[in-house]
Amino acid sequence: MAKFIIMDFKKHRADLINLSIAHSNYYMEQYKICYNIDLTDFFLFFKKFTLQEEVERHIDIYKTYNPPDGICYLIEEDGIIVGKGALKKFNEEFGEIKEMFIKPEFRGNGYGKLLVKKLLKKGKEFGNKGIYLDTRPFMTVALHIYRSEGFEERDEYQEFKGHPILKPYMIYMEKKI
Repeated sequence: MAKFIIMDFKKHRADLINLSIAHSNYYMEQYKICYNIDLTDFFLFFKKFTLQEEVERHIDIYKTYNPPDGICYLIEEDGIIVGKGALKKFNEEFGEIKEMFIKPEFRGNGYGKLLVKKLLKKGKEFGNKGIYLDTRPFMTVALHIYRSEGFEERDEYQEFKGHPILKPYMIYMEKKI
């Protein structure tokens, strides 16, 4: 049985690094398969760093996912961290779901849907009027989950801080709560 744990940055730093490496590898693989785009240079800052080093350079972003403006859940199954998802304050009215990832070998167990429900509930508790997220067309199961939870596609939100190289391959979604 899976447990949803509120992330403690110091305690879970190594788990976050491992999940982030798996997440980055998954994206690089999917962009290559779906779009014939090699994101190696992008993800490895033009090969100045290994993937491990690059993830460690940016891992402090998880420190921003703490109450009252955010939260990050980790999914644990049999003592193994198998997934993650975060919610952060986007602006005065909206939150944003970030960092959703379930390791491929643990998909199909309903963890993504349960995680989205937990993040939406937390968004209401934080006083959000709505939630934004961005995803990719190749993430068909995630898209199904988001749509089944009432998310609708929308234009890019102006404050979106994604990298320009990825923008043509993004789907932006919103749900009022």
